[in-house]
Amino acid sequence: MDRPRCACLLAACGLAVSLAACQYPTLAWEDLMDAGHEAYLHGQYGDAEELLLEALDRADRFPPDDVRRVSTLTALAELADAQLRPEEAETLYRQALAEAEGALGPVHLNLAPLLVTLADRYADQGLHAEAAPLYERAVVLLETELGRYHLDVASALAGLASAYYHQGFHAEAAPLYERSLEVLEVMLEPDNVRLADLLAEYAGVLRATGRGLEAVAIERRVLALRSAP
Repeated sequence: MDRPRCACLLAACGLAVSLAACQYPTLAWEDLMDAGHEAYLHGQYGDAEELLLEALDRADRFPPDDVRRVSTLTALAELADAQLRPEEAETLYRQALAEAEGALGPVHLNLAPLLVTLADRYADQGLHAEAAPLYERAVVLLETELGRYHLDVASALAGLASAYYHQGFHAEAAPLYERSLEVLEVMLEPDNVRLADLLAEYAGVLRATGRGLEAVAIERRVLALRSAP
């Protein structure tokens, strides 16, 4: 069966069912990724995994600097997360990051999303010492390429500030919160709950660094944000 007809058949049957009937080994990497993505969106995780693993097998044949393997590993990591397999997802994300560093070098902007994703995972587990260096790298990459006044930069700064805050590095965290808030205050709606959460941590840092009066004003604002309808 030729590739276009097989791709159409995949679409007709929900883009992932009855793989054997489609002879998916004849599909290109792009077709397998597209079909795997559609299967994922439809909750057909078993079919998605089979398609993505086949795509990974194809990607193994590409040159070392080809980022399609990175894309495939990232898709498999997202699928593992959806299937509530966090340890497997983390391993895949770390593998994707290592592959991306090998293909793109250590200072490419496209590394930043993987760095932030891994850092967020560690932060969610309370592993702030592990999260901090990943956020640090992401901030440098993003700020160098995007400039200081960008939402992605502000978000990475907020993550790094929080990682420092939870480790007790309050003096180091304070200016990072301030830099992040400077951008987020402009780019987010004034009642955005993200501001409340970040301001609450910033208030904690202010108290820990002897700036209690400033903290009181911030805490009042946090209360107003969280009590707003």
